[in-house]
Amino acid sequence: MSPSVIPDAAQDTANRQRGVIEVSQWLPGFWPGRNEPCHRLVVRELPCAVRDADLTSLLRRVASVADVEADALLPTTLLGADTSNWLRLAWLSTQWLRVAGMPIVGTPSVEALPQGGTILMLPAWLQQRRANPETLLRLVQWMHDLQSGTSLQSLVDPVSKWQEHLSRMAPAGSNTPRFVLAAQALGIPRLWLGAEIYQYGLGWRQRWLDSTFTESTPTLGVRMARQKVLANQVLAGAGLPVARQKIVTSEAQALAVAESWGWPVVIKPADQDGGRGVAAGLRDPAALRAAYAAAAQHSRSVLIEPHMPGRDYRLTVVEGKLLWAVERVPGGVTGDGRHSIRQLLEQLNNEPTRGSGRHSALKRIAFDDEAQALLREARLQWESVPEAGRFVPLRRIANVTTGGRPVAVLPDVHPDNAALAVRAATALRLDIAGVDLLIPDIAVSWQTCGATICEVNAQPQLGATTGPHLYQQLLEHWFPDGGRIPVVVVWGQEGARQLCATWVSELAARGIRAGFVDDHCHGMADEWREPWRNRLQAEWRLLREQDLHVLILVHGTCQWPQEGWPVAQVSQVVFSDVPETPHLPDTPTSLNPWLEVLSQWAPAEQWWLHDAAPASLRSALASRLPAGRPSVDADHLLQHCLNEWEARRALPPRTRTLSGGQS
Repeated sequence: MSPSVIPDAAQDTANRQRGVIEVSQWLPGFWPGRNEPCHRLVVRELPCAVRDADLTSLLRRVASVADVEADALLPTTLLGADTSNWLRLAWLSTQWLRVAGMPIVGTPSVEALPQGGTILMLPAWLQQRRANPETLLRLVQWMHDLQSGTSLQSLVDPVSKWQEHLSRMAPAGSNTPRFVLAAQALGIPRLWLGAEIYQYGLGWRQRWLDSTFTESTPTLGVRMARQKVLANQVLAGAGLPVARQKIVTSEAQALAVAESWGWPVVIKPADQDGGRGVAAGLRDPAALRAAYAAAAQHSRSVLIEPHMPGRDYRLTVVEGKLLWAVERVPGGVTGDGRHSIRQLLEQLNNEPTRGSGRHSALKRIAFDDEAQALLREARLQWESVPEAGRFVPLRRIANVTTGGRPVAVLPDVHPDNAALAVRAATALRLDIAGVDLLIPDIAVSWQTCGATICEVNAQPQLGATTGPHLYQQLLEHWFPDGGRIPVVVVWGQEGARQLCATWVSELAARGIRAGFVDDHCHGMADEWREPWRNRLQAEWRLLREQDLHVLILVHGTCQWPQEGWPVAQVSQVVFSDVPETPHLPDTPTSLNPWLEVLSQWAPAEQWWLHDAAPASLRSALASRLPAGRPSVDADHLLQHCLNEWEARRALPPRTRTLSGGQS
């Protein structure tokens, strides 16, 4: 039984013009068997045959521009002739968006219609909801082009341009998609608020995240961290080891400072992070001039520092504890005594973890002027063969964005160095911070061997390479109860509305704030009541309320919400005075398809019969309700809701200690 949905009119018209999609319906809420927003497409037979050879060629072209292995886009099990061609193309489209960095959960599915045609369920990302259908249609067009004799080479440009388009639409860093996927794995509800800001958890259990910014991250702390001179002053004032700094406004001034202080020096933009425009280890005027020009492209304020000795570490601090630590090894190659530096770099760049895309775990290292300059300083050439074990740096800084490689070192961090990182984050009042530390050995106290805090990043990337587990670890820390609140669905008319009103008042008398949505209005406790224009938006509005404790949803008929449900799970389903006609079928068996759909969303163990339920509904539910469960009155149902509320309230929002951390 397929619930009715609202067509996306603009998209529907565009797709009809393309001739392969008859109906395009946008489902922003939750649907039976699906835990993500999706498009429900009614599609015709493909306008061309999908030959395995053509599909494989197109797959390899997409994989090449997406910088991934082909089986990351389409498993070999889907290349067989028995698989639906629509499913294969939809899978390729969905995976392409995912590897481009969009946090899409779920997989596509197909269902053949008895009268002909296919229903295709296509998962989507709310922020760019049209990306998947548009990508799918391009794949269909390219397959048609190949069937029509177009050469694969002629598709290089359009495929590459679409990859660039998808990358621009995706989040800038890896934090947002990884938090979304971690929340999905843990069953933590989430609501998209706009841009890259998500609400995790519902009502009073919620927490906002924008990458690693939280609602507790102070604006002043972020501003100070991004203004490197100001941050340096604050850290120095807190008694922490920092480098000497000076703002320079010209190449000549930078050169004069370097001559005065002595070489080598570091040039960087004064208000950027992520390694943009940073050049370290500059040893001569020519290198300084080039570095100054590069830094000036990123900022009007350019900073010069002495180059401090030591290995480069990133220490991630969360809520006053050291959560993770990595050593950032500069981009370069390690000799084996047999291959030239050029050959070693080619081998390194061919590693599957390295790519040129924004979301590649590690970046490729180019054969560029910076690498050439470092080789000259080491008295080496591209064809030199370094001895086994010799590391040849090809980058001056160790950021992953410039080709560096992170190595996890948390167990090795000396307690004094952990405390130093925590002090740096605390000095800037940051709840989450990435502290960049130069120190000879992270296992030795900085008070013994010396150290320098380079900078503090207020919105650090947690680490797609060494720390992918951190996203789930943090969400488990913030949401030990799963971030849920009691959500109750009541089916019925006037009796259901009276039941809802009674619950709202009784809960308010106990200090529990209940929101409600019925077929016409929505409101909060006894405080306000307003008509709604869009039911799903009204439900989401209430779930965003920070002091919402319980949500009650009243539905007058046994019909599925047109845009889906606001949540993927509910606590309780109550059947009250559902009208006998015209909405309730005359025979119990005719209600079974709708109950089957309902059971996919709310198991029958959560169903309750109110005393006001009609006889036909009681008969239909007799074989589905738990054995011996009678119909109950309003007081019994209220007590059931109160029991769940008390159970959830007994678990504080944060009880789980961050594992592996040092204070």
